[in-house]
Amino acid sequence: TKGKKSVHPPVEEGMCLECHEPHQSENKSLLKKVVPGICYTCHDDFTKGMKTVHEPVNQGLCLECHEAHSSKNKHVLKKPVPEICYSCHDDFTKNMQSVHPPVEEGLCLECHDPHSTKNEHIMKKPVPEICFTCHDEKNISSKPQHEGQSQCLKCHNVHSSKREKLLK
Repeated sequence: TKGKKSVHPPVEEGMCLECHEPHQSENKSLLKKVVPGICYTCHDDFTKGMKTVHEPVNQGLCLECHEAHSSKNKHVLKKPVPEICYSCHDDFTKNMQSVHPPVEEGLCLECHDPHSTKNEHIMKKPVPEICFTCHDEKNISSKPQHEGQSQCLKCHNVHSSKREKLLK
């Protein structure tokens, strides 16, 4: 764990027996419970009461994204964001004329929750509320083409587009 940016708290505190049996277990790596059960001993079950659950979370595959003990990346991730996201999801920036700035900067987690949410597409907030986190609602509403519109995604792509201003 030396030189690691992120260390799982029980490991950092030398509390190995919080997760592991000392001598024998029916589970891999002498775990007291299998993943995700062992994770939910301390962490909330991210699936309960949520509209959208990220598929690896839904399948209980915590270790698809996270290291069990330590990592050189934040949140004990196996790879940094957005690289970890692009392990499964398409890179939306390739061959596009316009790319949404958070996407271009690899800030997937500005808009998306990595585990689950009560919104579609694991968005932290619903559209257009999430859009107005960064974009000025009054400025956008004052433009004739936006008059009476609250459905940003009717005309705009979220991540990138082959057209300017993320137009579809």
